[in-house]
Parts: sequence; structure tokens; C-alpha cells
Amino acid sequence: MSIRTAIIGCGDIAGGYDEKKKDGGIFTHAGAYKSNPEIEIVAAYDINTKRLEKFSDYWSVKRTYKSIEELLNDTYDIISVCTPDDTHKSIIEQILKSGKASYVWAEKPLTLTASSAEVIIKLANEKRVGVWLSYQRRWEPAHKMLKKKIQNGIIGDLIHVTVYYVKGIVHIGSTAIDTLRFLFGEISWVAAFPPFNAGSYGNDYSLRGILGFKRGGSATVIGCDTTKYVYSLFEMDVVGTKGRVKIEDNGDKISFYNVGEYGHYSGFGELKLAEIVNTEMKLAMKYGLDILVDGLSRKRYSTFLAEEGMRNLEVVDAMKKSSEKGGIKIELN
Repeated sequence: MSIRTAIIGCGDIAGGYDEKKKDGGIFTHAGAYKSNPEIEIVAAYDINTKRLEKFSDYWSVKRTYKSIEELLNDTYDIISVCTPDDTHKSIIEQILKSGKASYVWAEKPLTLTASSAEVIIKLANEKRVGVWLSYQRRWEPAHKMLKKKIQNGIIGDLIHVTVYYVKGIVHIGSTAIDTLRFLFGEISWVAAFPPFNAGSYGNDYSLRGILGFKRGGSATVIGCDTTKYVYSLFEMDVVGTKGRVKIEDNGDKISFYNVGEYGHYSGFGELKLAEIVNTEMKLAMKYGLDILVDGLSRKRYSTFLAEEGMRNLEVVDAMKKSSEKGGIKIELN
């Protein structure tokens, strides 16, 4: 099976992170494509011609184009969209309407709002084109294992989750929300709290707030870049009635805590570290592509992840609405 791919937007997530990586991981679309001998990157486009040239040289791209329209004169199995968030809707619509791709692999977020994501999904289903979205923790084996362990009662009933993130409620916050929904189910309400306009990602503020789950329990989401972006931070601290789980080191480590006998005197219990699992986050992009390629080979053009992205944006939209109204509680359908 020979798979033809194209990449629109040639920045860090397209290939740059792998061009300057420090270990053997795969952190980009191009890196994932190159991990599969059946895949060829046949085309690329970027508005920055110098970056486009450097990218195409490094990744041995066959052809570069001066516009998206020109790139879409040819046909592809997969087109990656690795452009700024506010361009996703128009570019993905352009690809879908052209009929020149079987799959669109978009970076998260799918769009900026749930309503615009719904437009994309409807169009994709009409055109029978799959839309894949980079939610890496859904693909990573240890996070999938954690989901099963939570379902099987390892922490008992969920009490509360504390989430730390940076770089915007839409840009990275939507990934935090996706991970919460992946592990604990749907969110039924949100309430933002001050500061309402802090962050390092332009007008995409790193909102803070509390979220309630339909199955019980809650989560506090904390945007930590109040003035500027200084360091990467994406961690979760999960507390349940029977134990605790920490997702640390930007997802590279998961620590499990069980209830044991209190160390100082009898009659009480305390949490004790039981196990540390090192994850495979550095290979999550490859695992995600493997699933996409399997669907492509079966001619199953899924919009499942796009739909999950839309639901994440419904929560983001509610968080924004709550912040605009001073932190009122917003119910979700």
C-alpha cells in the first residue's frame, strides 16, 4: 500500500520539533509519516518560503507549492493541517470541498468554536472524507491503560482532579478538557474564576475554572501562564475515594497511590506510592498515525476525533461564556 501525503504549514508540529529533538521520539506529522515505509510526503506548502525550503530539504519532500490552491491540483491520501488555530476552519473547508484528500489530519483544536467545528464535521461526512485530530493521550498505551484502571475502580469514586496547563484555553486547554473527558466522561457544567484575561497566547486566554462531571466528581482547570510563556506544563492530580493518580512530567510519567496504614499512629490511613509507569508519549504521534492508516486501508473515513474535538470546544465555549459573565455557572447539554 503506497500512501501519498501532503503537509500544509511547515512549522514545529509539522516537522520542526523532530528537526531539533534530543531523543529518539516522534513529535511531528512529518516524523510520524517517515516512520512508516509505505508513506511518502509528496507535497508541502507554507506561507514562509524560507521555512518551506528548509522543511522540504530536511524531509525530502518531492514538491513545494506557492499556494494551497496549487497544492490541491493533485490528490492525496492524507493532508496534514499544521497551521495557526484561527486558519483551521477555512483551510480544512477548502480541502474538503476540493475532494483531493481521503483524510485530513488536523492539529488541535479543530476550529476555534464548537459551531464552526460542527460545520466541518457535516461537510466531511457529506464528502466522505475522514478528519483526524491530534489528541495524543487517546493514542498512548499507558493513558489507555489508566482509563481502564479508573473504570475498574482503582481510585474508587472520583472526588476531584486538578489540572495544570499553559498557552490558551483553546490551544492547549482543549487538550486538557479532552483528557478529562477521555478518562472521566462527559462534563455537565462549568464555572470560570479570575483572572479572566491572563495568558501568553494572545486573545486565547489561559482560563481557570471548575468543571462538574455527569458521573460525579469535579475538576479544577488552572491556566498557569499569567503573563508570558516560560515553561511547558501539562499535569493532572486525580483524587478518588480509594486512591490517587498523578500524571506528571507533561504526561511522561503516571504515579499510582494506594491507601495504606498511617505511618505515625494507628486508626488512620494515608496514600502511599504504589507504582510509577513511564509512558510512551514520545511515540504517541506514530501510534495515532497507525490507527489512521488502518482506517484508510479499510476505507473507513472516520470523523470520530473531530466530533470529540467539537465536544471539547463546547466546554471551552461554556468556559469563555462563564468568564465573560463574571464566573457564573454554565450548564451543558
